[in-house]
Amino acid sequence: MATIKDVAKRAGVGVGTVSRVIAGSGPVSADAAGRVRRAIEELRFRPSHAARVLQKGQSQTIGVFVPLVHGAFYTPILHAIYTTLRAYGRHMVVDFGQTLESERQDALDGAEFLTDRGCDGLLIMGTALKSADIERIAELQPKFVLLNRCVPRFRAQCFNPDHEAAGGAAARALCEAGHRRLAVIEGPKASVDNPLRMRGFMAALEGYGIDRASVPRARGLLARERPPRPADAARARPHLHSALLRQRRDGDWRARRAAPGRAHRARGLLGDGL
Repeated sequence: MATIKDVAKRAGVGVGTVSRVIAGSGPVSADAAGRVRRAIEELRFRPSHAARVLQKGQSQTIGVFVPLVHGAFYTPILHAIYTTLRAYGRHMVVDFGQTLESERQDALDGAEFLTDRGCDGLLIMGTALKSADIERIAELQPKFVLLNRCVPRFRAQCFNPDHEAAGGAAARALCEAGHRRLAVIEGPKASVDNPLRMRGFMAALEGYGIDRASVPRARGLLARERPPRPADAARARPHLHSALLRQRRDGDWRARRAAPGRAHRARGLLGDGL
């Protein structure tokens, strides 16, 4: 494997000249730069990433932490982050948590791990983090942003979706489709955004004359590590479903019409993340 000294020898210049050509900074004549580039191509020389970090003070990588790395919620977010970073010539290093219950500590450990890897900045999804935790992260790496969280002191670095508006949009979609007898399968109890979605959902129902007390609510069917089979889900909550959820091989949830059942079964379904 060729070294920077080999390139300098082939090009007939000093190592410092090669470094300046690679970095794209400093005084180098057009003739010398041309010879260096030809030598790099002929020797198939690839500059050391560690050396470039030392030289530029940047790793060209962004550290990303997400609580979980499966399902239909986090995967598209990771893809969007990756696509955008690549458009700017950067890469991402990803760390993720183990469970929603350990999210807070996982996020703190992840921030330390990504900072120790020399990431130029951090992008963190961690709704369980406390104010003191975020202060600690700011000390580790001042260049950070939070997703799905709003902290007054770091408001300019927070990007938070409007969960309440999303819940209202889900309710309106069901009602405008003609559904009036509804049931809700809520998200994980530890999720701080779930109450916001439910508040928006219930408030929107009242605009259609539906009393929120008449809407049955269940929790936990979708929070298991292995999703239940549709038949098991129906037997577990026979009074709640006129729709069943099935999971395709790619992990995406889809609703299917169930066989006609009792007249009081719900005709709509709200799942976490809609």
